[in-house]
Amino acid sequence: MSFKIVKTIENITVRLSIVPNNWEQDGILFWPPKHAKHYEKLIRDASSTPNIDWVRMHCTVKEKNLESYMTAKKLCTLYTNLSDTDAEVEYFERNKKIHEQTREKKRFCKNACNEQLMNFNYNSEFEMVQNEQDEIVLQNETIVTDTSTGNLTLTNNNNNVYLENNEIILVDVPSMDDDDPLFPQSENIEVDMNSNSPLFLKLDEMDSKIDALGVKLDYFIKSNAEVKTLLQEVLRRTNNEREIAVNDVKAANEEGIISEFNFPLDDTTAIDELENKLSNKEFEQKMFSYFINIGGESGNQNGEKVAARLLSELFNNSVLYQYTWKGISTAKTEGGRPTAVFIKYEKIISFIFKVLKKADQKFTRLATEKYLQFKVFKRNSQRLKREIEKKRKIGDENPEVENTVNDDGAHQNLDPTSVEVEVYNN
Repeated sequence: MSFKIVKTIENITVRLSIVPNNWEQDGILFWPPKHAKHYEKLIRDASSTPNIDWVRMHCTVKEKNLESYMTAKKLCTLYTNLSDTDAEVEYFERNKKIHEQTREKKRFCKNACNEQLMNFNYNSEFEMVQNEQDEIVLQNETIVTDTSTGNLTLTNNNNNVYLENNEIILVDVPSMDDDDPLFPQSENIEVDMNSNSPLFLKLDEMDSKIDALGVKLDYFIKSNAEVKTLLQEVLRRTNNEREIAVNDVKAANEEGIISEFNFPLDDTTAIDELENKLSNKEFEQKMFSYFINIGGESGNQNGEKVAARLLSELFNNSVLYQYTWKGISTAKTEGGRPTAVFIKYEKIISFIFKVLKKADQKFTRLATEKYLQFKVFKRNSQRLKREIEKKRKIGDENPEVENTVNDDGAHQNLDPTSVEVEVYNN
């Protein structure tokens, strides 16, 4: 990648610019908007390419194939000091000729030296002599070439080499001391292949150290494996002991809950007592640990199905038959007591929701209440009303019947188990 110097005319003003090589194509300059991101970095990046939205303008290439931005900047400064007149043209034409002559001279010298090297007999012996005029003369009696055999003298004087063989003379060949030598010198490295040499002894010493490191590494790996195995065994035993301890605590909690409440509960008094006990956070957590196994904690279960199983574990159907969700205004249960209302058990309802939420993460508190209201207790009030009406009719027809109706409409000796109970609608 390289840079170019281009000339543009903007608002009757001649402007010189340094641009990457790809920014100019066939006399058209592509220029980024000044608000473009990383504008300064783009113009210094020789590999950057123009975008579609860049501005296009006509330009004249003043110089191209400049290797670096700094080189282009120096040359651009020189252009700026010289106006675009005959002086500028003359200056660069003169320098162009000098550069061409120098390149031609180097090519000629290189070709001449390569030809002589190809014909030179490297098996011959020569003698180097330093004379009084600081000339280096290589003398040899015989030089063998493809065409002739004869005496040859190679003289270096003031950077000019004179090669004399018969009547052949080559002038202006760069010397071996030139800053850019054509014949780079190479060193011959002689290696002592004796096994007792310092080099081989050093290699043996290095091999011994490497072997020792390998033994230490093997020991380290083996030790790590043993430590890892030991740690795994300790971790396994710790987990087992922890699991046993957790199970013991859980079993003790379950035993305490079971001994305190005989689930499923079969009377309203036990339900009232459970509501009071759930106010205790510790007891509530023990209850949760005991009943969480019904639905699990995966969060992807069916909440209503889990609710049906949970209620069957908590309450007997016969006691649930005695409740309605919000109560009824006309029906009275045995002994003249108003129908029991389940919505008042705030702690029990919250506990049921907590268990269902773990089993079904989409199940809400509102869904829990609606399930209890419409799928558990809704039919209870309807059945209770029908049963009361039936008992009243029987009492009117046969006053001596055992099941009588009081003056206030309350019916006595209503056996909850005598009526088919459908608590769940699965």
